[in-house]
Amino acid sequence: MNPNVCYYDNNRKTDQTELAKNLSENSGFEHVVSYPYTISDDEPAKYAFKQAVQDGKTGLSIECGKLGNVQKENVDLIKKGVYNMLETMGMYSNGTEPHKNIVHLNYQTYIKANAQGIFYSEHKAGDIVKKGDVVGYTTDEFGNILEKY
Repeated sequence: MNPNVCYYDNNRKTDQTELAKNLSENSGFEHVVSYPYTISDDEPAKYAFKQAVQDGKTGLSIECGKLGNVQKENVDLIKKGVYNMLETMGMYSNGTEPHKNIVHLNYQTYIKANAQGIFYSEHKAGDIVKKGDVVGYTTDEFGNILEKY
């Protein structure tokens, strides 16, 4: 997975969305992901940072690392991102510049599975796929393919 910082694009709360976008772009991460905010104000958010947005807070998520293991280079990247965001808010004075070539990853498409099972994919976050590509499949606990996507 490519390290990234992500925020929800909530058009009902434009001030917090603009701050989240600004913090994300100034974080120093190359990849900035914007998720559409598609739930109503009274639906359960199901994710901590989505709930923060639901509650009117500015919420971000940093995705960096592999399988719950700690890698020094990823810890350093996360620290740099947090320091840069604090500097953007005037709370720290030793950040670095934003990434010179920010890649905006917007317009995600979600696929609803019709089968319960284990999902597999050869793709990584940030890979580009086109219409008609198989992006993955679901198997049962014995490895039998139930559905391809």
